[in-house]
Amino acid sequence: EVFVSCPTQASELRSIYIKEISAHFEGEYLSPESEKRLQEAHSQVLLFESHFDLLCELFGKALGNCRVDAADVEEAVTKLSHFKGAAVAFAMKEVERELRRNTSKWRMSVLNSVTPHRIQGFSHCLKRHIMDNATLRKTPLAEIDPAHLERWLVSYLGGDGAPVTPVQGLSQEEHLVFVNLTQDALGVADFSSDVRYTLHVGMLQEWSLLHRRRRRETSSSTSSTTATTATTATTSATATTNGSSDNNNNNNNNNN
Repeated sequence: EVFVSCPTQASELRSIYIKEISAHFEGEYLSPESEKRLQEAHSQVLLFESHFDLLCELFGKALGNCRVDAADVEEAVTKLSHFKGAAVAFAMKEVERELRRNTSKWRMSVLNSVTPHRIQGFSHCLKRHIMDNATLRKTPLAEIDPAHLERWLVSYLGGDGAPVTPVQGLSQEEHLVFVNLTQDALGVADFSSDVRYTLHVGMLQEWSLLHRRRRRETSSSTSSTTATTATTATTSATATTNGSSDNNNNNNNNNN
């Protein structure tokens, strides 16, 4: 959806990715020249770290579907991941700038400046978007009514610790779709473009941080489970070996 929103740049990025990936695969590190070209190509594109993590994941799956060897897939994904710093540089600058504005005091001023009618318009529009979306209408979001979405927006803008989404447990992709549809609904409800942009950057940053943390927790849990399994297997093998040794000693004693 990031690339759909900027088709001209998406076409340019496709070309530079093909060129830079080919060049990068011949060396171990990304050259300063390549990094500069990548940063320039991603200028004005709100590509966050979680976006790029998804891109790498999909790249690996695409190579796997083409029956590329697992070792080569791993190397290719690692090479692509070296592009991340340059690819997300613009988004990180935008986050730094917009966070200076997106304070609880500012959000409260936004809330105080809109009428209840516009907030109701937002909630009904977002509900329609959810039900029209093939991804979100299969999630718990489909079960909530416009009044719930209205309360969530008021709470979110009011700065009283509202969750980043009205329901918990959305996947990374589902959450991202919700953020983009929220931006559209704010536009229909006649929120100004600068307010929408600031809120959108903030919501994307929340999305990216939340799901990167989930990935780390999942990876840590998987590593812990693997280590526990290996330890258990080693302990079991040792016990079996010791048991066999004891049996052999007993047999030898009996023979004696």
